[in-house]
Amino acid sequence: MPRPLVRGAASLAVLGLVFVAVLYVAGPASAQRRPRATNRNPMLCVETRGNFFTLGDLNALVSCRDKPGSIRITFRQLFPGVRGPRGARGPAGARGPAGSAGAQGPAGAAGPAGAQGAQGPQGAQGAQGMQGIQGPTGAVGATGATGAEGATGATGATGATGATGAAGPTGLTGATGATGATGATGATGATGTTGAAGATGATGPIGPTGPAGATGATGATGATGATGPTGLTGPMGPTGPAGPTGATGNAGPTGPTGLTGPTGPAGPTGAAGPTGAAGPTGPTGAIGPTGPDNTAQVFFSSAGQNLTNGNFLGSAGQSGTEANVAQVLALGTQYSSAACFVATPSTTTAITFTLFVNGSPSVPALVCTIQPNQNTGTGSSGSTPVTISATDKVDFQVAVASASTPGTVALGP
Repeated sequence: MPRPLVRGAASLAVLGLVFVAVLYVAGPASAQRRPRATNRNPMLCVETRGNFFTLGDLNALVSCRDKPGSIRITFRQLFPGVRGPRGARGPAGARGPAGSAGAQGPAGAAGPAGAQGAQGPQGAQGAQGMQGIQGPTGAVGATGATGAEGATGATGATGATGATGAAGPTGLTGATGATGATGATGATGATGTTGAAGATGATGPIGPTGPAGATGATGATGATGATGPTGLTGPMGPTGPAGPTGATGNAGPTGPTGLTGPTGPAGPTGAAGPTGAAGPTGPTGAIGPTGPDNTAQVFFSSAGQNLTNGNFLGSAGQSGTEANVAQVLALGTQYSSAACFVATPSTTTAITFTLFVNGSPSVPALVCTIQPNQNTGTGSSGSTPVTISATDKVDFQVAVASASTPGTVALGP
């Protein structure tokens, strides 16, 4: 066979194989690219793969699987703690019945005994002691609907009489009793001869008091002897030992009752009474208003470039001139929260993103802060949202001291 014919046949064979390979590859690919239904609620996906410029970008996709390496992120993750206002609290339930009185506490330790006073008549019975301290309130039951106030319950039975308190201080000394009858005079001893008057000696020092001796019995009073001449006063001798105490005389009249001693300290708190029955459950509160929609967010990004201190962040880049990146809004709305992200955290100072509206910081201020060693942060304008009108221009000013990192911000309701 001629060589030109052989070469032509080989070329046709190669072209045929290429055509078959193209059909084989295009078949599954075309099957995979079948049109999908329209999705009006796209997912927010964070890129974790790719080059330096796309890492950390947020994308709104039908499915995060459309961009390999993307991770879905929810509104709650972007704006932790942002929720609709809490529903009104239901009315309080009726108060449960009072618990029973606690057990009587143990008696306090007795104080030291006071000095014994003169025996008086038995005093009248003292007034009843104070009621013990009320036990602690039981745990509060579930909140129920407010019931009508019940009538005041009957007074509980009087608690057991408390233990006798420690003895009070000694009462005031009663009036002195009448003097007892004079005992019989003892016999007068014989009068000694009067000695010669000696010279008056110097008064000697007072000797030490001797120990008290036992009191001797009182002797009978003797007859009064004749009065002898008064002798010269001799020097004072040392005090002799005290005689033994005489027999106790008859009891004098009862003195007045001493003042009542102070009330002893209160005993410890009694054990807690049983918990009252729980009140009925209150009605369910009204459903709060619908929370913010994920589609109401506005996104800002450095487009993969490292953040520069003082630059303004727009939807697709940053610039030192705010007008170059300011994002215009078509509809009026209100914003009160923001979430921010950096790929590499700062190790020394916080990174902040401040919302600007029409070239000035927003009123009230809305600042998203990322603390040191953190990748994400949040910010809020407080109880008053930032009001945005149609055609207003918004952006975020960056404050970053030393970190070299791209960053993104999401502005939300």
